[in-house]
Amino acid sequence: MTRNSVRLQAQNSGLVRPVRRIALAGNPNSGKTTLFNALTGLHQKVANYPGVTVEHQTGLWSGTDCDYHITDLPGSYSLLPRSPDEAIASDWLSGCGKEPRPDAVICVADVTNLARHLYLVGQIIDLGIPTVLALTMGDEAERIGLSMDTARLSAHLSVPVVGVIAPQGRGLGELELAVRGVLAEPWETPPRGYLLPPAFENRLKEYAPKAGASDRQALFCVCGQHTGACTDSLEKVASQVRSELGIDEETARRFVVEARFNWHREICRDVEKRTGTARSGWTRRLDDLLLNRYLGPVFLTAALAIMFQAIFKWAEWPMGAIETVTGEWLPGLAGRVLAPGPLLSLVNDGIFAGVGSVVVFLPQILLLFLFLSILEDTGYLARAAFILDRIMSRVGLSGRSFIPLLSSFACAIPGIMAARTIPHRRDRLATILVAPLMTCSARLVIYTLLIAAFVPDQKLWGPFGLQGASLLGLYLVGIVGAALVAAIFRHTILRGPTPPLLMELPPYRRPRLRSTVLTLLQRAKTFLVSAGTIIFAASIVLWGLSSYPRWSHIEENYEARRAAVLGLMAPADQEVEMAKLDQEFAAERLQHSFAGYIGRAMEPLIAPLGFDWKIGIGILGSFAAREVFVSTMGVVYGVGSTDDGAALVDKLRADRDPATGRPIWTPLVALSLLIFYAFALQCISTVAVIKRETNSWRWPAFAFAYTGLLAYGAAFLTRQIGLWLS
Repeated sequence: MTRNSVRLQAQNSGLVRPVRRIALAGNPNSGKTTLFNALTGLHQKVANYPGVTVEHQTGLWSGTDCDYHITDLPGSYSLLPRSPDEAIASDWLSGCGKEPRPDAVICVADVTNLARHLYLVGQIIDLGIPTVLALTMGDEAERIGLSMDTARLSAHLSVPVVGVIAPQGRGLGELELAVRGVLAEPWETPPRGYLLPPAFENRLKEYAPKAGASDRQALFCVCGQHTGACTDSLEKVASQVRSELGIDEETARRFVVEARFNWHREICRDVEKRTGTARSGWTRRLDDLLLNRYLGPVFLTAALAIMFQAIFKWAEWPMGAIETVTGEWLPGLAGRVLAPGPLLSLVNDGIFAGVGSVVVFLPQILLLFLFLSILEDTGYLARAAFILDRIMSRVGLSGRSFIPLLSSFACAIPGIMAARTIPHRRDRLATILVAPLMTCSARLVIYTLLIAAFVPDQKLWGPFGLQGASLLGLYLVGIVGAALVAAIFRHTILRGPTPPLLMELPPYRRPRLRSTVLTLLQRAKTFLVSAGTIIFAASIVLWGLSSYPRWSHIEENYEARRAAVLGLMAPADQEVEMAKLDQEFAAERLQHSFAGYIGRAMEPLIAPLGFDWKIGIGILGSFAAREVFVSTMGVVYGVGSTDDGAALVDKLRADRDPATGRPIWTPLVALSLLIFYAFALQCISTVAVIKRETNSWRWPAFAFAYTGLLAYGAAFLTRQIGLWLS
């Protein structure tokens, strides 16, 4: 693909329409993504930038006589990159990356924060790319009594300026006309509107023409901003200019930054007219309350408690509906269409059970992103990170890591996905790597079973009992473990200074319904397609391991006993007896399956933890999803659907080693297993999402390995301490 427009065949009419590549650039919280959604609608997709892990969106904007492929670049404050996101934007616009420079740039700026946002606008204009400035937040400007003379602003910058209110669709037609205008004729980079110290100016104008470049291009190189225009000859010019002035790159940048901001302030004084101070007044009063040293954490705790509770409670009905569809309706439909046999078992026990265990988390994920979208759109999420930054910095993380880690209490998958909001790569990776250590809802199934079986139901104080305290202790184990691991990573493999939390506190705004809905749809699609495909394949593999080989003597014995039940017992007793027979058959077949052999092969490895081969099968099965451990134990111990909830607990307590007669399950074995699951990453969907978020198998493999070693070591230490104390 070249930088010039290409010709593509239109899908519907058969007519050939030109296609132009457009970049959408702007500061964070400038309304860039809202404009992107308004221009592209549902014609968008999410992908990773070539060779990196930062996510970007591309979309199709159908113009009057031309199609525009728009790339929504990460929000940036400058083309001098200080984070992976800013590096991506800088490389994309300068042509230094793997993608060619775009045909044009729509630079988005918040009209209520124009002076600050003009810095990036000026840098983009300096690159010599056809540029259109889109001023967003026009409705907010009207509300606070701010008006803008766009004609005078356009004259100052020498680029077209269009005011847009994306949620209402206002200004989008004018924006297309402006883009068409800058693409219609050869683009000439306008002269700089700001002046540097005289000696600096004179040397730029003297040396830049000798390298066949403009003074703007030379200025980038003098400041050490190595864009695609920085040729060898320009580098020599830049070095000569710095040498004669006696300055380094940092000093040169300081000169330019000061000159730019002085010019921007002059522009704003000329083009802005303010008739009110509404925002500054009520925003300041609200921030005085919400960012108060004492009241701020209280309001934040209340907001997060509502979100946390909603993720658990509001998702119950849709999760139950999904479980009904994947666990009852679809298997019933398959049973009516397919004859009993291996194919029906694959569809029901492999595909529906495996994929359904992942799809069931979708309501939690959508609720999480709904709340995050609302908090972000209102401007409160940035303030939450500000409040928590001091606490998180003690373990080497920033305040931005708090929301993803909190979300991981519901499920590590949405927590890891929420880490996308963290701009610094080391912080983002550290958060992703420790998120699986937080106690997710899937662990609760195991915790509840083992605590009910082996922790006495004794009261400690008032309404608090030993079982509840045990559950709280397991949560604290996950929290403390995550904090310690994060601190270790930030001082070893992810070594680096804890970055200061530098972020712009956006004004308070009303959430945009259309933008929120588009975000939720995109997240749902990404989760189902990316994670679901891997789960689909893994579920089939796990089903095969637990279903084969088939032994004829086991099958014949089952058929003989089944015929005896049907022939000798009364119809009223047949259903209960057949259910027990089916469970016994399933347990025996599992014992002689590949999974059973693997469990026995694992036994020497897990024996130091006090675990036998049956627990090994449960650990193996729970790699698909942690809660599978309980259902696997139900099959192993022959617990049928007609048994009550205490049946599995009773069978765990009653299990004996046939060689010694000693109990297989003891309180110490249960405690060791609880500690193991507190740290182990036994969740293939989490591994799949880490792979998708990091765009590499290196980090999910590392996460699985370190959590496995940590879980094994902690469980072994727990058992040894328990044996020593006893």
